[in-house]
Amino acid sequence: MAANTPLLVTTEVAPDLDTEVTSEVARALYFSIAELLTNTTKHARAESVSIQVTVVPTAKDGAIIRIRTTDDGRGGARPRVGHGLAGLHDRITGLRGTLRINSPQGGPTVVDIEVPAGSGNSVD
Repeated sequence: MAANTPLLVTTEVAPDLDTEVTSEVARALYFSIAELLTNTTKHARAESVSIQVTVVPTAKDGAIIRIRTTDDGRGGARPRVGHGLAGLHDRITGLRGTLRINSPQGGPTVVDIEVPAGSGNSVD
């Protein structure tokens, strides 16, 4: 997915990412990253974006998957009803997760997603 964007994309994926993740969570995170890359390409006037994926073990959920994207664009990203970031918020909160957007005017935009690895209905 990152290879198909005109942005310079750097990724950092936790080496211990062998955590069991439901197919629903995996799908939601894949499409979330795709949406964030699309928004960055279309709206941010960014040249680069970094994606970090980490896993945090927890007693309650087994593990939390954390994704952070940071772009060097113009900032000002806000969720609006009927648009990509609002839909992304709905997708993540539907999995008992959180979405935080920090995007001051002038940038950068930082988006943090946290989802319990076992939030979905079935484990693959």
